Amino acid sequence: MKCMSCKHDGPDYCLKGFLKRNAGPECRYYEQIRLYICGPITGDDQYRVKFLNAENGLYEAGFCPVNPAACIPAATDWNQAMRQAINLMLKCDGVALLPGWKESRGARIEARLAGELGIPVKPIHEWEKPKLI
Repeated sequence: MKCMSCKHDGPDYCLKGFLKRNAGPECRYYEQIRLYICGPITGDDQYRVKFLNAENGLYEAGFCPVNPAACIPAATDWNQAMRQAINLMLKCDGVALLPGWKESRGARIEARLAGELGIPVKPIHEWEKPKLI
């Protein structure tokens, strides 16, 4: 399955960080609200599970979740991971904050930068299901 936008032919994620959930020819999320999942990673052994649960919840609510924990390899050093994460975040329409984000240096940086750039930032539970037009 090839992404129509970035032309990446991968099994799960296209190069823009969009999860491929359907069997269609593209990543399906180009018209949905893209929400970047922001939360603590360093020092949390369960971060992948927490981010995946958030991703699934946002997907079920009708959003296009962008999960940096799934897009950036775990072995990536912190500085490079932050650069990649911020690049993903800047392509999104909003930021969904996971519990504990204030205790994470990286999440605080992401939230502050998004706010400064006018990207809406809210706790994950405050994002309402998008209305269909």
